[in-house]
Amino acid sequence: PNLEPLPFANVFLSNTTKGTVTGEDGSFTLTDLPAGKFDLIVSFVGYVPLKTTVQTREQRTFRLVLRPL
Repeated sequence: PNLEPLPFANVFLSNTTKGTVTGEDGSFTLTDLPAGKFDLIVSFVGYVPLKTTVQTREQRTFRLVLRPL
């Protein structure tokens, strides 16, 4: 498997207006997230979208780095 970062992928929380694009290093930051349980969706042309559930208890900031499996 290629463990290189995945730059310029779309990232968003389902049913919200929160979203962004990964940087050249595959990282992204979502800020001021509302409390609750959300589906985090990552999509990129030529890849199967990634969907995972995240839960926050208060306004939080997430920073993750994406690497394909």
